Amino acid sequence: MDLREDPSGPPGLFNSDCFYNATGAATWVTAMALTGYVFANEVATLLDYFEEASWILAGGLFGLAYWIWYRQKKNFKKRKETKKAA
Repeated sequence: MDLREDPSGPPGLFNSDCFYNATGAATWVTAMALTGYVFANEVATLLDYFEEASWILAGGLFGLAYWIWYRQKKNFKKRKETKKAA
């Protein structure tokens, strides 16, 4: 068999790959459209939740950055003192 031959059959609309791709696309579009329809009246509420969550996330990231900085500073002082002692 030549490498250029397609063992799944001739390309076309009823090829299995095309069928699965179209089915997946239709499922995805339907899910997104229904989600938009359900939450259309709740956009303001969702934006409030996202704003609150973003402040919480920003505070958590700031706290994590401070903790990492503090730990690195402490480790640097330890290494500096060990070098002086040696």
